[in-house]
Amino acid sequence: MRDLQKALNIKADGKFGPQTEQAVRDFQEKHRLKADGLVGKATAEALNAGRQQNSLGSSAPVSGPRPQGPARKVDSFSFSSEPQSPQAVKDLIEKNKAAGKTTMIGIDPNNEPAKQQQIAKIAQANGAQTHKYLEGPGGPTGDGPNPKWERSEYERTRALAAREGIQLPKPPDGQRHFNVDDRNPAMKAWNDQAWQQQAIKQAREAKKEGHSSVEVDNINRDFKGRDNSDEAKAVRAMDFYSKYASQFKNGDMPTLMLKNLSEPELKAVGSAIRDNKLPRAMFSDFSINEYQAKMKPGQERNEMMRDLSSREALTRQLGISPLRSGDTEHYAARS
Repeated sequence: MRDLQKALNIKADGKFGPQTEQAVRDFQEKHRLKADGLVGKATAEALNAGRQQNSLGSSAPVSGPRPQGPARKVDSFSFSSEPQSPQAVKDLIEKNKAAGKTTMIGIDPNNEPAKQQQIAKIAQANGAQTHKYLEGPGGPTGDGPNPKWERSEYERTRALAAREGIQLPKPPDGQRHFNVDDRNPAMKAWNDQAWQQQAIKQAREAKKEGHSSVEVDNINRDFKGRDNSDEAKAVRAMDFYSKYASQFKNGDMPTLMLKNLSEPELKAVGSAIRDNKLPRAMFSDFSINEYQAKMKPGQERNEMMRDLSSREALTRQLGISPLRSGDTEHYAARS
């Protein structure tokens, strides 16, 4: 194992962990082999061909530079629910240009839409890519056993459902937060398939507007009356990704930015990419992982951070840079 790691020009610790697996995949991609992360006959022969001795037991390194993963299309990503100032956007783009880096500006059209659209146009006019937030199925917010819908999000979801000919229940008067039963026939129709159709339509519209990337929120939210294990959520997420992939191949869809996927979901995405069931090109260079930054120290926080780190490691195996944010309305990342 140490000889294999030396051949791949990575730290030799004698363990076949995520770093070694990714290095194998990178090597396979560079040499146009099946990128499954396994050292089979073809991969071993390619490794041997680059060594000074014809044996994996030799300590001689593979000739040439260390294999790299897929070329990154974006070096800097910035998103804010509140419109960023035009000057701040221009300054960021110019700063990155001077450093030979590319920029992606994210917008949330649900907050001051006109200003957000203005920022998107400014970013695009100055050579940056843009990213758009999409609502997805919508959902309750908050922690605890009984999260409630926030009125403005529910109203947005009702408007989207109406586009699909579905009239969701009217919200109660005077209440900012309230419950909506997922078992209501109209809500069930929206949750089952209609939100997927609407999200794909919105993504196609975003592409026409010049956005190169979108995020679809709440893909894996909890539904009343359903199996909400991580494994069941992975099946539901893959159902949406498969539908998106069938449209993406036509060239009229932006890339998808992954957001808050669980370990089973990330493993399902990875398997689908390796089996050529989903194109890696369908997913953006960044992913978003939100967490509760203000959680008090203790066992619960430790478990949360371990889970976060584990999901980030799985994300990196996909060639995607995970973005960790303790602020659900503002994200920023640089390579």
